[in-house]
Amino acid sequence: MASDRAIIVRIAGIGFEADKAYPLTLTSVNVGYLQGTALQGVVTDLSAQFSSEIPIFSAMGSDPTTTFSVLSTTDTLSALMSRGATQVRDLNEASIQTTEYVTPSPAPTIALTDTSTIGFGDIVRINGIAYYVNASSASTPGTIDCLMAYGSVPQPIPIRVIGEQPSGSTVYASYWQGTNYPTGGAEQQPVTISTVEIDAPDATHETVIFRGVVSRANIQTSAGADNQIRVECMSLMGVIRNAPWAPSTSGLRFEGTPGFNEDRFYEADDDRLLPPNSNFSGVLKTVPNTSLTGPIFEATSVPYDTRFGTMQIRTGGYGGVTSIIDVSGNEITLSARPVDPDLDDIRAVGFNLMFNDGYYRQYSSTNGDDLNVALSASSLRAIRNARARFSTSPTSLNFDSAFVTEIAFSSASFQSLIVDLIFGTYNADMTGASGVRAWGMSAWIPFDITIAPDIIDYGSLNAAFNTEQMQTDLPLMNGWDPMTSTQLPNTVVLPVKAEGPKTIGEVLESLMKNLGVFMVYDRGRISFGRWASENPWPTVVNDSDFAEPKIALTYDRNNSIQAVSVEYPATITADEVNITKNPIANVERIINGAGKMVTVGSMMQQGDDYQAGLINSFAFRNGTDLVTRYSQAAGIIEVTLRNETIDLAVGEYVSFSSAFIPNGSGTMGVVNATGIVLKAVRSYLTPTSSYTLFLPGYLFAANRVSMLSASARVETVPSSGTVAIEQNAFTDLNSQLNAPKSDPEAFQQVLDRCVTVPVNIKCALYDQYGTPYGITARLISVGSTTLTFSDGAFDGAVAGDIIVLDFASNQDPLNLAASWDAFQADNLGLVVGDPAYSYPWSR
Repeated sequence: MASDRAIIVRIAGIGFEADKAYPLTLTSVNVGYLQGTALQGVVTDLSAQFSSEIPIFSAMGSDPTTTFSVLSTTDTLSALMSRGATQVRDLNEASIQTTEYVTPSPAPTIALTDTSTIGFGDIVRINGIAYYVNASSASTPGTIDCLMAYGSVPQPIPIRVIGEQPSGSTVYASYWQGTNYPTGGAEQQPVTISTVEIDAPDATHETVIFRGVVSRANIQTSAGADNQIRVECMSLMGVIRNAPWAPSTSGLRFEGTPGFNEDRFYEADDDRLLPPNSNFSGVLKTVPNTSLTGPIFEATSVPYDTRFGTMQIRTGGYGGVTSIIDVSGNEITLSARPVDPDLDDIRAVGFNLMFNDGYYRQYSSTNGDDLNVALSASSLRAIRNARARFSTSPTSLNFDSAFVTEIAFSSASFQSLIVDLIFGTYNADMTGASGVRAWGMSAWIPFDITIAPDIIDYGSLNAAFNTEQMQTDLPLMNGWDPMTSTQLPNTVVLPVKAEGPKTIGEVLESLMKNLGVFMVYDRGRISFGRWASENPWPTVVNDSDFAEPKIALTYDRNNSIQAVSVEYPATITADEVNITKNPIANVERIINGAGKMVTVGSMMQQGDDYQAGLINSFAFRNGTDLVTRYSQAAGIIEVTLRNETIDLAVGEYVSFSSAFIPNGSGTMGVVNATGIVLKAVRSYLTPTSSYTLFLPGYLFAANRVSMLSASARVETVPSSGTVAIEQNAFTDLNSQLNAPKSDPEAFQQVLDRCVTVPVNIKCALYDQYGTPYGITARLISVGSTTLTFSDGAFDGAVAGDIIVLDFASNQDPLNLAASWDAFQADNLGLVVGDPAYSYPWSR
């Protein structure tokens, strides 16, 4: 492994008491800045290749794995192969267990069955997480105050229910009463693999190449074996795929006055003494099992307690989403309210959304939307007896156990919802100050949330999940924050089938499949993309980047789409969900039987007219775009590139040029064929990587990079040479970072890229249908709502006409050299020096 770079492997939850803040650290050669307990020079081998890929038109990428080998020494055997797990016991030799939910605080207070044998300085492990005992809490007997040890990351630990009995997690010894104890094994512990220059001064120079968990460790000690420990690891994608999705349910009850029987309202002369339904009033409440959900943040306001946010009431797969209006202790009062118009049963009304089988629609009181909630047998007898006695006393009534409440996973935006699903945050707040998610409702990946930008590519996340574009397909509601008594407009509810998925991976895959979105893991990071979207600025790849003079080109009919089935919920009732399947097809491909069948769908019904809802849905536009873009078999390129010149990620968009492959005309050479990286095979023994590129735009010798043109829609012509335009006819008001947030700003940034003097750029005028008038003018300045031109060529424009940049062939070549297209990127594809700003900004 002779190299000028060292390999550093860190396994959290395992370590040495002398350096309790650090995880077990193993290196290939000596690295000067590491802690004294690091086992240096013991890593002998690392997988020759790391392979990551995303199948064409799939929603989730592969789970790449890796293996590293370690010299078998006294220290490495003890750290990696010891299997003893010593329980911490009380004075009566009973094992000590947790008695309450452990919150994911970096400094948690943990309640135990006994603390008499645990003292300051001890290090214990609970569920593989290492805690350093900072003190026994005098204010709360039976608890210990802890800090994280050995690089462990805070995670929630619930009280489990075994049979019908609650059971806490067992506490194991790592360093207890002055003695070190076996680790209990490295399996399931988080692992991070980095590389760094041998003479690097500190850890900021490290490059993370893998994050995941240890899945297996083995050693061969037979004659002739190398007597080395081999450790196999699954990736972060595997952690997310396999994390449990297990919302905790609780019962529902009514609190209020039950009302009177109608036969008590009349005297002999039939004069009504009291109005019907007199004295019936009340609220719906629930008391979650905080041993499974954690303390309720809305009641405590304590960081890292569980933020409930939004609740839902359901029976089976049918129910309604409701806001929380009050929390007192562990008791939650729901916004949905009870009604009993006939004084014979109780219904819940006033929801924000109704749902069945993972499909949602708006609640409508005019349609009589409700949830028929049945009282338990004992409560039904109680309410009848109370009415018979003409009772006005408040009462508490339980509903049948078939009616349950649970957290309805919601967030302020679609992007933060995805972050929350992965990290356990609330509205992507990495500080925990806004609360966190409950155990079983997030992947809770075992890596520090403060380095989330290193783990998630936020640029690709924002580009792939555009709430404004996708809002027709997502459950959106006006929520309510009981802590501030304010409305929370456009709250996004996670569309998930009740009692359906068992893992976070299943939740994500269903969601992303419907939206035509994909998620991949590569180079230690998670990134996102959309199969049919306005792609970010592509990375340029050409023959000068080749590591070896060979290239492979393949066409396969399955690398295309023959039809997309767009699913839309036509009706959603308590009894059924009627999902229409609407094909969008390339007739020629269907006749030939060529290409794949793809399904996308809307998870939100928009009004009673399902045909209008379908046509206006994002799913329908997405399906049309997919068929249009991928109807023809795309070229698949296999190429090996040098890492020092190009380092691509799976899912990254590229612009590929090569003189060594045929083009669409049958001659050699293509320029700027745009596409996506499907697969990356990385070698850390040689500085090269092999890539599979999917090039749906590969047709002719010279392709243009996708145009993100500055455009404007005419409102009026207030004076000669000046045109008033709409603010956001073509731009996204919520575009990322330094990208333009209005149409005038887009034109201004185009002008700012010009290098010629005087600064101007040629524009063309089209009618509302895109038919050119054949009129051009030079743009010389931009106002807050206007464009000013060098002459009055556009004075005859009418409302609805479109102004765009003229063809590239009609622009000044010097301006084109500084910017490939209308996007505000320099000739390296950077915006203000940062590629993250190059993500799409157009609507």
